[in-house]
Amino acid sequence: CDKDSCFDAFYAQAQALGLDVGCYQYSLATTEEQARSEAQYLIDNVLRGRQFAYPIYMDCEDAAQKALGKAAMDAVIHAWCDAMEAAGYFAGAYTNGDFYRNYCSGAALSRRYTWWYAAWCREEITDYPMHQFGGETNLVRSNTVAGRVCDQDYCYVDFPAVIRAAGRNGYGGETAAETTAPEAAQENKEERTVTLTFN
Repeated sequence: CDKDSCFDAFYAQAQALGLDVGCYQYSLATTEEQARSEAQYLIDNVLRGRQFAYPIYMDCEDAAQKALGKAAMDAVIHAWCDAMEAAGYFAGAYTNGDFYRNYCSGAALSRRYTWWYAAWCREEITDYPMHQFGGETNLVRSNTVAGRVCDQDYCYVDFPAVIRAAGRNGYGGETAAETTAPEAAQENKEERTVTLTFN
């Protein structure tokens, strides 16, 4: 594991501007033990002493993980997310549609952990709490942020409210909490609620 050399500066700049931020870790873990070790590194070297109003995500897409099979990869994701939750963080997984469908049990896992779903398409996908698309290679060149073409993320859950109310991610207590929040997956565009329970 290595910490991004720009992380401290970017975090400080975001805080100075009053922006709510989250964090992700590109995972190379192929065992549960490695997943827990990665999670601990992130906690000790990046997260501790800071506040994050958005979830802490495990980025799952490495070629070595694709060779594991779904059951083993599911166990790796569970191990990482459970370690994060035990330490007081709101954890989830990030990956693309191919990995979500074919290399882990994405639909089942998304019932337990929040999901940040990457799909390179022309339209927003509202079936997940967060959807990433955009950028020069991602089909939506006309969508810009401050005049620049870049990857873009769309969030359908008020994570800052959920996370602060639950006291996760550096906002208060580090103990188990339960809260209710709007779920991103909206059937027929109707708002539903989901109970988020932290173990």
